[in-house]
Amino acid sequence: MCPDLHLNSYGVGGVGGRRNSLIAFVDGRRENWISPWRLAARDCPVVEPTGSFFADVGVGHARKPDRQIAGAAKGENTNMKRQIFRLVIMCSAILLAITVLFGSTGHAQERRVIKLPGTAGLPFSDGIVAGNALYVAGQQGTDDKGKLPAGGIRVETEATLRNIEKIVKSAGFELKDIVAVNVYLADIHEFGEMNKVYKSIMPDPKPTRTTVQVSGLVNDARIEVSAIAVKQK
Repeated sequence: MCPDLHLNSYGVGGVGGRRNSLIAFVDGRRENWISPWRLAARDCPVVEPTGSFFADVGVGHARKPDRQIAGAAKGENTNMKRQIFRLVIMCSAILLAITVLFGSTGHAQERRVIKLPGTAGLPFSDGIVAGNALYVAGQQGTDDKGKLPAGGIRVETEATLRNIEKIVKSAGFELKDIVAVNVYLADIHEFGEMNKVYKSIMPDPKPTRTTVQVSGLVNDARIEVSAIAVKQK
């Protein structure tokens, strides 16, 4: 509802093509100065200016001097600056709280290297512990001297998974902590034999797995397996 306000005079100024108007009203005994958008919020009509900078509508009411209009405009700008400042402070506080609560996850996690006997000279780590996760490099069924066992895919599969088990336990994990496995086969037709051995060694629930055939493996191996383990809380 628009109160019983008697329009005295108002002026219109422009900044960047926008109106920055101040309108003078007499409300009972008190003369208020408010901006047009506040009038709109109160369902009050906005009278367009006529000719000069001021349009006197009421009778017997003296219009405000220019310096008072400037002071009212300055007050409006000051209030807006205060609101912007409070908004900036509030956003900064929220960002600080998020940083305190979750910032530790954004820092580089401490890493721990796992190496099997006989692999000291190799240009990679057998395993890397980062946080509560263990990343196991591709493993074959080689012994401490780097030799593959004879006997085909079944023997190599068991030796490969036992090497992964050694890495997992050296890192303080268990086979049950493995959540993802990648299997690389030299011959996809040996999948069935590999799978029988795999099922007998890997505990339930089985981790996710991807199995692919590759054109060749180092050491002419029949199988290579990599894995990811996550420490259970």
